[in-house]
Amino acid sequence: MRKNGVSRKVLIIGLDGATFDSMNPFLENGYLPNLKNLMDQGASGPLRSSIPPITAPAWLALATGLRPEKTGVYDFLLWEKDRETLRSVNSSYFSGRSIWDFLGQQGKKIGVLNYPLLRPPYAINGFMVSGLGAVYAEEFTFPASLKEEFHKLLEGEYQILIDREASHYENNIELFFKDINKLFEKQLKITQYMITEKGCDLLWAVFQQTDWVQHIVWHHIDQKHPLHDGEESKKWADLYLQFWVWIDGMVGKLRETVGDQTNIFILSDHGFGPSSNSFKLNFWLEKEGYLFRKNRSTVKKIKAAIYRFLQNTAVKLGKRILIPSVFYKLGRKTVDRFRVDVLNDIDLNRSVAFDPGHTNNFGGIYINWQVIKTPFEAEKIVDEIRTKLMEWGELNGLAVQIWLPKSRMAGEPRVNIPDIVLGINDWGCEVDKYSFEGRLLEKKTPSDRNTGSHRNDGIFIGYGPDVKHAAVRPEIYDIAPTLLYLFDEIVPSSMDGRVLEEIFYDGYLNDHPPKIGNVKLDNFETNATTIETDEEEIRKQLQSLGYI
Repeated sequence: MRKNGVSRKVLIIGLDGATFDSMNPFLENGYLPNLKNLMDQGASGPLRSSIPPITAPAWLALATGLRPEKTGVYDFLLWEKDRETLRSVNSSYFSGRSIWDFLGQQGKKIGVLNYPLLRPPYAINGFMVSGLGAVYAEEFTFPASLKEEFHKLLEGEYQILIDREASHYENNIELFFKDINKLFEKQLKITQYMITEKGCDLLWAVFQQTDWVQHIVWHHIDQKHPLHDGEESKKWADLYLQFWVWIDGMVGKLRETVGDQTNIFILSDHGFGPSSNSFKLNFWLEKEGYLFRKNRSTVKKIKAAIYRFLQNTAVKLGKRILIPSVFYKLGRKTVDRFRVDVLNDIDLNRSVAFDPGHTNNFGGIYINWQVIKTPFEAEKIVDEIRTKLMEWGELNGLAVQIWLPKSRMAGEPRVNIPDIVLGINDWGCEVDKYSFEGRLLEKKTPSDRNTGSHRNDGIFIGYGPDVKHAAVRPEIYDIAPTLLYLFDEIVPSSMDGRVLEEIFYDGYLNDHPPKIGNVKLDNFETNATTIETDEEEIRKQLQSLGYI
């Protein structure tokens, strides 16, 4: 991209889950001067996320400009009908249609840092570093030699994430925030190194700590949350403010590092809000006669086995019975946190509809094509479930939202994407897929360390020599077309978003009219060969982050 003979570059700072709902008080009170300055001089506003507003489809939408109906990705986990299982999404769903592929083909050097689900990294014109979902036993950098550069620069191993549900954080909030900031410092150092040493035209760095923290602290920063706890919450809220002050300082350092001739965009994949209850979707489907369980619950079997193990341990320690207090301390938390694949409980030979165990911010209901034989019958079941869920919501004072993803081809069974996407109370009610006991609607979340949940409105901030001051409300699908436009490239007509012309100076628009057309990627195939990886490790990551 050139303007008056000057070569422009672009820096994108991704702050996972960032929302103006929690940032605005800090901005108004002068705690975030760097972010405030960018907003005062540039374009900003809420960035509308994907449906559902989940990390995996949202970051993929940012990279591709495509809706989940086109990518087939609605979650971290992908339903594979033939194997009757959920498999983690990987880089095969990014390869060949992302912004870095289009720009790389035109000779632009690209850097991608910490991008969620780019596992494993693949060859681009530049470098790529995996984010959430990376498995340390695999390569997580392209080129592979980049890993050694990181280790040398950091004088230790590069870190991708922390286990926010680790037991040593339960009663030590200061340690949690200390470790979060240490991770930030490492990633900031790497980002600055890439800017100064690698000379990228586009550098896209993602920081996911904002998401992890907000899942945990929301009841402490939201005084209306039912779990808000006076002085205890104030300590957390103070640390949360310090956390954002640190982020603001990071933004200032990166702005200084890239210089005045770089356009900067700060984006989040979704927003955040309170979560204080949960709905047991598969239990509801069972009660309505759409889902059947196997005769003997695998979960009960395993929990019983754990209990027997604890009892035997107690006997060996000299106690005939494991007393309740000891059982609670040693066993109850272990048992309650233990999650078994819900598909082990569902009888797929009889069930008409089910959620295979998607992450807990939304419901993804599938029609079972082993039982339902015709599209007409399937549509009838979909309409029945939609109507009953809406009626149930009204009876319980809940705002139930239903989306019906379009088939890729008319009449084709939707075997890999949900037939129904369910959100409750603007995504504020979590959807529990595992429980088949108690009340359908619980006045609590499945985990007391997950009191914040995703919302549709993330953040958009644009600043730079080509970006004017403007209040905007873009959609997440608009980012990829806008970036291609900034580099004077053709925007594929297949993209669902548009170029955000309103954020650019009139002179720039006159000199660079948008170009829309067909674009072919050389040597790339959509949904390239999938990889086999450590699914257990991926699920542990998702569970540690509170997603399942």
